[in-house]
Amino acid sequence: MYWDEKRAQLIAFSAIFIALSAVGAWISIPIRPVPFTMLNQFVLLTAIVMKRYAVIPMGLYVLFGTLGLPIFANFTAGPEILRGPNGRFLI
Repeated sequence: MYWDEKRAQLIAFSAIFIALSAVGAWISIPIRPVPFTMLNQFVLLTAIVMKRYAVIPMGLYVLFGTLGLPIFANFTAGPEILRGPNGRFLI
């Protein structure tokens, strides 16, 4: 069996960019209603590096935050975040 390098690279990049997005969301300037975070820059970096596959790590980032991992801005998590202004911004 041969190792699929493209698949391994996709998995590795997805894990790296999910982690970078989580760290970037924690670095925030609390402005109401949506805080300014470094997440914007990491989303753009993900799009530049992964091109059309950037949907995978960003979708997983939103999914993990919705399931309860505190990776959104100001250590928030849960499905109730997606109903407010932060959720509209994330989606």
